[in-house]
Amino acid sequence: MSISVLHSQIADGVWSVVLGEQSARPDVSCTYLGQIVQGLDVSQTDDGHWVANCPIPSAALSDGVHSLCLHSQDGLEPICDVTLVFGNALANDIRAEVNLLRDEVDLLKRALRRFASNS
Repeated sequence: MSISVLHSQIADGVWSVVLGEQSARPDVSCTYLGQIVQGLDVSQTDDGHWVANCPIPSAALSDGVHSLCLHSQDGLEPICDVTLVFGNALANDIRAEVNLLRDEVDLLKRALRRFASNS
């Protein structure tokens, strides 16, 4: 049985995944570093959708790249995942992107000045 994902968000330290309509409660679990995350709550909304609320482990809120995965209880069907990036792992990537954007702006400025001087 395939479980569809309608929406995913993080708020107040909880990762919420809105699942599609199903007649029975989806049998899902959430893992972090290969371990099952305790406290997963799956509840049905008034419109028939199911929401899986998984508390984000405090260890995942530290420098580095961390991933949580929501999957079927048997672990055979990945349903949704979220990746959290903190600290220097993200800073270097952003700096490289900003430098690339600066280079592109400089190129555009030179081209515009050349065009203006020839007109």
